[in-house]
Amino acid sequence: MTEGSMLRDLVVLFAAALPIVFIFQRLNVPAVVGFLSRRGWDRRVGTTALAMALGTLVIYIFGIAWLSRFVGWGQVLVTGVIPFLVGDALKLALAALSLPWAWRLVGDRDQH
Repeated sequence: MTEGSMLRDLVVLFAAALPIVFIFQRLNVPAVVGFLSRRGWDRRVGTTALAMALGTLVIYIFGIAWLSRFVGWGQVLVTGVIPFLVGDALKLALAALSLPWAWRLVGDRDQH
């Protein structure tokens, strides 16, 4: 098997399984983050960051489990985790700083 055909087969497998992974992620991440937000975790920077980190962890768990079937456990961190850490950390930091500020801006009307 050539490297090109192996890559093509890998892309086809990814495309076939990807919708299933996204469905599970989209059901579980809002459940985790929503549960914590309803308990006031979205009102302070530290707890907002922690809630979002837990949601991101759920995404990584599903993604790692799925990706490991195609690249093996030895390559999962290199191909499916490490390339995304910086971007995810930046998004998490920006959101964690913004959400409590947004609640203060609207008057924190729905605080529990």
